[in-house]
Amino acid sequence: PTGLGFEYFFGYVGPETDQFRPNLVRGTNAVPNDTTMQLLDARLADDAINWLHNQVAPATGKPFFIYFSPSSTHAPHQAPAEMIARFKGKFDAGWDAMRVESWRRQIAMGIIPPGSKLTERPEGIPAWDRLSQGQQRFSARSMEVAAAMLAYQDDQIGRVLSAMER
Repeated sequence: PTGLGFEYFFGYVGPETDQFRPNLVRGTNAVPNDTTMQLLDARLADDAINWLHNQVAPATGKPFFIYFSPSSTHAPHQAPAEMIARFKGKFDAGWDAMRVESWRRQIAMGIIPPGSKLTERPEGIPAWDRLSQGQQRFSARSMEVAAAMLAYQDDQIGRVLSAMER
């Protein structure tokens, strides 16, 4: 990214990285892994906030551009245990039930118009009730972790936006 017009870069290069032990780069130099086991999105948010403070402090009012690109919901799906616990059991009814619930909620909220038809389940995704109990448990747990990862990402984006507002 530093060769593509960005003055500063902190992140990882590639499609995915371990959320607890990411392969990070600052500028063009590899960053040693820390031992805090802080998730990647928090490290990215910390760095963006630090960069923001360093830009604004010497030149209040000067325009700036931050391209904040969290890694959450990219493989591997990893999240703090306490975040995963928040979603325990939320997906036990399965994806077919979740699709109907989401569709109804979107109609009620005015996101999609009344009378909108629920699309068919994609052909490559089996009906929830056709999965074995083990497959259902694994799939529900996978959805819990993905939801926790997204909620964690949302918290980190909130931290960056709060810093910008301050």
